Amino acid sequence: MNFDSHALSTLFEKSLIRITADFGSEKDPRSVISDLSKELKTKISNAEPGPYNYKLTRGSDGVYHLETPFILYRDSRLLLISLLKWIERSGITERDNNLFIDLKFTDQIEGPFKGTLFNTGTKIDNIDKLRFILEFDESKVYSAFPSRKEGFVSKSILRFEPKQKFIPKENASIDPTLYDMPNTQYNGVNFEKLSEGFLRLQYIGGTRYEQKIEEILNILNQFCVTAWDCTINKGFSKSNIITFEKAVAVHNKIRESYYDYAIFKTYFPKVEFSVDLIFDPKTLETYYQILRDKIYDIFTNLEFKGTLDLNYDSSFATFQIKEADVKCKNIQGIEFIKSKIEFGTFTKCDFFDCEIVDAKLNLCNLYLHTEANRCNLLDSFSNRTTKLMNCEFNGMNGVLNGQMEGGLFRKGKVGSHAEISDTTTVIEYQQLKSGYMVVGDKVIIPTKIFRQL
Repeated sequence: MNFDSHALSTLFEKSLIRITADFGSEKDPRSVISDLSKELKTKISNAEPGPYNYKLTRGSDGVYHLETPFILYRDSRLLLISLLKWIERSGITERDNNLFIDLKFTDQIEGPFKGTLFNTGTKIDNIDKLRFILEFDESKVYSAFPSRKEGFVSKSILRFEPKQKFIPKENASIDPTLYDMPNTQYNGVNFEKLSEGFLRLQYIGGTRYEQKIEEILNILNQFCVTAWDCTINKGFSKSNIITFEKAVAVHNKIRESYYDYAIFKTYFPKVEFSVDLIFDPKTLETYYQILRDKIYDIFTNLEFKGTLDLNYDSSFATFQIKEADVKCKNIQGIEFIKSKIEFGTFTKCDFFDCEIVDAKLNLCNLYLHTEANRCNLLDSFSNRTTKLMNCEFNGMNGVLNGQMEGGLFRKGKVGSHAEISDTTTVIEYQQLKSGYMVVGDKVIIPTKIFRQL
């Protein structure tokens, strides 16, 4: 579909857009405010965004956050072009920088924006979420921003979780009652914002996103048109049904394996399953009936190459994955040993001699020469043998006792064996010593504090 078609101009005229952009700059805050005010032809300040003001704040990590009010679609395009060109000249964008686009319709707004195109007010919170997921073409977005496919806030929305582990094959048509929508706070489109009266697109961002002006404008158009279409028009097309069937078919093997260990072995021949390192078939069949819910959760959130060793330690009631090459989504309470891990959100997991890339680690423990690259660690522990490269460390319940090169140490505790490079930005830390607190640019660890606006 041509989203730039003149025939769609009525929809664009009835769309209100809000932009939230992250970026850095070597310029001092006063110069940034002055330059942006001239470039965007609007007052820039730290006050709440309004008709005559855009809000600009600066975090303790030095990243600027620009937020506009809701403005007309045509004005948002001009704003995006001017903003992105300024960032390209005078700013810098990194992996974690986002460009969010919020959308709502003028038909729901009282006053001068109130529309009459559809006779009654059209509210975006009436959007058919399932149809939007099936209609929106993510492939075009990810081709423009490939690094965002497994980003922390830009994962695919085309993922459905069955409400029950087994769904009869005769229920192959689109039945929303059988599936849960994804937790979209961390997905490319955030439907949770509908409770606040708008829909948020989160796909755009990453290093040098400002250089892709044309792609961003095309995504804006696609976002607006698809949202309108899925609010006004109900029902599913043949293409929607095919897309849905492909999306749910991804988990067919594990779903069909749910009731029977023999079927699991047939569909997953490269998984070496054991209990307390015992491979006796009768023992495994007995334990499989007890453990199948957790096994189901693991394999619906994990893709692996080659073979995978899966052991259940009954003493600690913990699953262990060893010598695996995996890509993950949402994993909780697993021990990983000598594994290569990409992407995903991990909660209360332990890692031994692993390589972790582009993951989010919450309440996790890193041991035995584990290396993490471009990861976000929250309230996690990293022991003296581990190494963090270009990571973000945060949370006062977290402890860094290993090496950290580059990245951002936002907040946390530091052990006596910690080695932090002078290329790491450190904001706030507590030395693991009773009564000794360091905040700001004092002693021991090289620290950079950024001026606030």
